[in-house]
Amino acid sequence: MKLTERILIFLLAGTIALTMLTACDGNGKSDPDDTEGKSSQITSTIAKPQEEEPEAHTHAPGGWQIDGANHWRLCACGEVMDKAIHTVKDNACTGCEAEVVDWEDGTMSIWQCDEQGYAVLKLDYDAEGNLILKETGDIIYNEDGQILSELYTQYPGGEYPASSRRTEYSYYDDGDVHWEKRSANGMPFWDTEYAENSAGERYVVKEITYRMDGVKQITKYDENAEIVSQIWYDVNGVKIENSSKFDKEVCKVLFGTWKSELDFARILSLTMIEEEMVLPADRIPPCFVDITVVFREDGSFLSTGKIDREQLRSSMVELSVEMIYLSAEMEGLTREEADEQFRAMTGMSIREMVESEADEGAEELYNTINEESEGVYYIEDRKLYMADDWNEVVEGGRFNCSGNTFTLTVPDNELGIKMDFEFNKVAE
Repeated sequence: MKLTERILIFLLAGTIALTMLTACDGNGKSDPDDTEGKSSQITSTIAKPQEEEPEAHTHAPGGWQIDGANHWRLCACGEVMDKAIHTVKDNACTGCEAEVVDWEDGTMSIWQCDEQGYAVLKLDYDAEGNLILKETGDIIYNEDGQILSELYTQYPGGEYPASSRRTEYSYYDDGDVHWEKRSANGMPFWDTEYAENSAGERYVVKEITYRMDGVKQITKYDENAEIVSQIWYDVNGVKIENSSKFDKEVCKVLFGTWKSELDFARILSLTMIEEEMVLPADRIPPCFVDITVVFREDGSFLSTGKIDREQLRSSMVELSVEMIYLSAEMEGLTREEADEQFRAMTGMSIREMVESEADEGAEELYNTINEESEGVYYIEDRKLYMADDWNEVVEGGRFNCSGNTFTLTVPDNELGIKMDFEFNKVAE
């Protein structure tokens, strides 16, 4: 019992005893007619009961909380418990199990994951130890442990939220994903529905993309990933009949499938050194990219590219080597002298250096070329415009169609050149 409680009980007992004595006569006997004294005694006894001793508080610490230097836990009463400095081994804290990565530039990132292994907190610090970005994850699971919703919110500087992105999922009875619904800052931007084909393989059967103005596009696919339909709807859900820019009568000359074989070595040379290099034919490995464009009657198009990976790599190597030699010649060096300088600096010749770095760049370009791209198209003032959507502002290329062939001259403002492409229609 606390000292203050003992003092209060002592004072209370003294008050009761004093009341009883004043109610008695000189012989210590109570006066039967002193009803006021009796009332005082009863009132005092009832009004001041003995207080019960409160139960002792037992701390119940919650989960780990972290910053860039420490981890700790909080009790429900607000008391900080088990605070300690991160002890890192194999990029993880041995105390709170947060993942800690020190980057080569002196910055640091730290992740905290839930029991399922998904990040629920990420902190990024600059080289001086200042918090530059915080990202929190709020993940909701169903009873089977599948994610129903994941919300990630970013706080630049760790103070106020600047952006958020949410993904919600629904599932078929067999546990496979049925829908994915994505939103950013509370606004939907992409929904995907999945189905299963006759071979039991999953494929995208429907996609819904949203614009900031509330317009959305619904695209449906068959099990071969071919577009079945693609329709735009306005903010009220009313179907948009393509666009006022798209004139079906004018564009019908393009309906169908067209192919072109492009000299990609020339395109590479123009892109890499901003002027076309004149090299002996036997010094430039052949490199061609096959382009296929399908112009649909609803104003949309699908474009695909195909290129040989090894041809692409060889062309990139040869053109890079020649570009470096050309720069050296402009400085008054011979090829041999340029190689000597490179060996002194890197331990390799120019060709050896280019070869050592070619794979990564060639692979990235290869994947870019072989990607499919979709969008919308229209013809206006003898120019062909191809864009991601009807509201995108693009520069058109000079267009001329004659029978089963059309040519397209596309300006490249960055290089200050014009590139010509010739397409031939594929018989259906």
